[in-house]
Amino acid sequence: PVLGRSILDFVHGQDRSAFAERLARSARGEPACAAAHVRFVRADGPDLRVGDVDLARIESGGEAQQLVVSIRDVTERLASEQALQV
Repeated sequence: PVLGRSILDFVHGQDRSAFAERLARSARGEPACAAAHVRFVRADGPDLRVGDVDLARIESGGEAQQLVVSIRDVTERLASEQALQV
């Protein structure tokens, strides 16, 4: 089950601290990298996925109300790009 769990539960251990810092910076309204590749662990197993992650802070009265995280699985695209470079 995904509901009620932190998104950090699904971030690969080696990417977790950098991603957590990006989330914290965005939540505080500080500049954070708009998009980055982050490895994720599937909820049903250890397979890694690489995703493009975008962060958007939704404000009301100058205060953060929500932090929206958009993730796109780009695993296949990156594998195709690597195959073309060989």
